[in-house]
Amino acid sequence: TPLRAILPELTLDFFEQATGQSSSLAESMARCDDAIERAAQGAPCQALCHSWGTLLLLFCVARKPALAQHINRVVFSNPLPLTASGFALAQARLFARVPDGHAAQLVALMESDDAADHSEGLRQLYPYYGNVESIPDGFSPDYDHASFTRIFAEAGDYDLRDCALMTSGKVFSIFGGGDFIEAGDCPELCDPANQCTTIAGGGHYPFLETPERFRQAVLSAFD
Repeated sequence: TPLRAILPELTLDFFEQATGQSSSLAESMARCDDAIERAAQGAPCQALCHSWGTLLLLFCVARKPALAQHINRVVFSNPLPLTASGFALAQARLFARVPDGHAAQLVALMESDDAADHSEGLRQLYPYYGNVESIPDGFSPDYDHASFTRIFAEAGDYDLRDCALMTSGKVFSIFGGGDFIEAGDCPELCDPANQCTTIAGGGHYPFLETPERFRQAVLSAFD
């Protein structure tokens, strides 16, 4: 995967979309719990979460605060807003970038029962995630988008601002300068209790768009 290629010194344990096939939010959270406890055998682990994965980790710690003790440092790459209302605003900003004619085509692809259509819809949506001119070769959205949409819907009117991780001083967040989600959408991640940085030239997937800058940001946070 792209992350393993640019961060070879880290042992990455993927537990969600890359191998997940979860049928529910509870199942995703159980996989997250298991991954943290497995990685933290003997010493607290480092956690690297992207996009939806940032919320998933916060859901897990909100439900089981003791999990925070197993984490030494966490990097949130392109975190989603910590409230459902904040995410709705960011999502509206994303779709405002899509021309009307293309928006209808994307909706049809992503509402199809064919997994290949979901992947094609995500590929076509990609340029609007970060205002980039081309789709990186490493972008391969081959997970079941319908299942993911259902799981995200289970999150409901969420608010994770009071999660124990938010006051732990362990969180470092990375934003892409062209991403539809901006640092201002997640003010809690950039307050004095936490740290954040914005990668110029990065969109929603800076590990694909600006891999060396992303690598340096992650290693600096974990150092």
